[in-house]
Order: sequence, then structure tokens, then C-alpha cells
Amino acid sequence: MHGRLSCSTPEKLLNHNSKTLRNNREPFAITVGGSTIYVLTMPNDVADAYRNTSSLSFDVFVQVMMRNLGSSTQSIRAMFSPMPADKDGFPNPHGKPLGRLARELHTTQLYPGENLTKLDNKFIESFGAQLNFEKMTESTYATRDEKGGITAPLLRWSSDLFTRAGQTAYFGDLLGTMDPELTWTFLEFDDLSWQILFQYPRIISHRVHTARERLTAVLEKYFSVPAEDRGEQAWFTHAMEHEMRTIGI
Repeated sequence: MHGRLSCSTPEKLLNHNSKTLRNNREPFAITVGGSTIYVLTMPNDVADAYRNTSSLSFDVFVQVMMRNLGSSTQSIRAMFSPMPADKDGFPNPHGKPLGRLARELHTTQLYPGENLTKLDNKFIESFGAQLNFEKMTESTYATRDEKGGITAPLLRWSSDLFTRAGQTAYFGDLLGTMDPELTWTFLEFDDLSWQILFQYPRIISHRVHTARERLTAVLEKYFSVPAEDRGEQAWFTHAMEHEMRTIGI
């Protein structure tokens, strides 16, 4: 039963286990493809896991995901090697590796102030451009009725709206012009990325790998353009790129 469920979706597998355990929400483990995965559904258990940094580390999960997504051993090692406390760029007094410092970089982006205000304005600007009757009629998933109204699947519409806004807010307009279908490529990858997490053979997970390769290709093209020629991008995007180039990535 578990084998058939795991080839479907993670949600079905987790729901099956929850029913088997009478939905008491206690921690449980499942084995998929030879790997044991521990599942926490109670907020208190999740909080305890995050606090238990002595025996539990999120670094290992990130490193495995990076490897499965195609990162080289050298890149992973560079991301999780301690950086000098007196380095240039973003302050790092404790000498954290970039794999951990990245969270502080994004926290800084979202801290009230100029960086957050600019990001907010970009989201609002994108929403304003997309929440337009004529713009919505251009969507391939929207249909018009006889009275001139528009019908669109809520999930597809909201996914398109927020993903496109985030893409523009963090990378500017250039990324979307390089690949107008990038939003849908990302959404397909996001929907199927659990197959990479569970290390599905490519023969039964070719769609997610194709989406990953397309995303990687357009991002490589984007970052090959000089920063001053990309137009406006979020502070976090620029800062993260600077830190990664500093460590040779």
C-alpha cells in the first residue's frame, strides 16, 4: 500500500498514515525508497525539533537537497564552510557559513525599512498590473462567458498571480522576458519537487527534472548579464549573489 501511495502524492501518503494512527498527530516515521522520514504535524513538536540544534540539523537536509538538485560537492562544501568574521559585505561576526547566513540576509530584506518598502511596492505594482480585466482575459486558463464575465480556476489564478509577483519583485522584469513561461515551469517544479526529495528514478520523474533544467538554464543566463544591466532587483538578490561569488560559486 505504501509503495503505491508514495508514487502518487505525499499528501495521500501522510493522510493514510494519519488515519492509520487514528489521527492522534503523534510523530511517526515512514520508509520510502530505503530512506526513513520522520513526520511531525504538531506545532509543539516542530518547535522542539527546531530548538534541538545539538542532535538535529537542518543543514544536512539542505545539503542533500542541493546535491539532488545538481550542486557540485565543491559548491556544497563552500556553502557550509565557516566564513571569516571580518569579511567584506554583510556582517558575519560569528563566522557563519553562507548556508546559514542566507537566512539572516533574507530576514534583513524583510525587516521594516527601505528594503521591505521597495519589495512591497514591487508586489503591489505587479498585483495592479495583473488584476486587470483585460490582462486576465489574456490568460490561457481564463474563459469569458456570454455576458462578458471571466471564469478562472482559483488555484491556477492565485498561483500565477503570486509567483509572477515574487519573480518580478526579486529579479526585476528581465527574468520574465528571458522566458515568458518561467512562472509555469516553476509551478510545475514546485508541485513535483517531492520526487527529487525522495530521489525518484528519472525514468518516472522526467517532468520535474525537465522543469529543473529549464529553471537552471534561465537563471544561469540571468546571472551572466552584468548586474548593472539587469534593471531593478531586490536587495536580497544582489546581496546573496555577492556573497556566493565571494566564496567562488
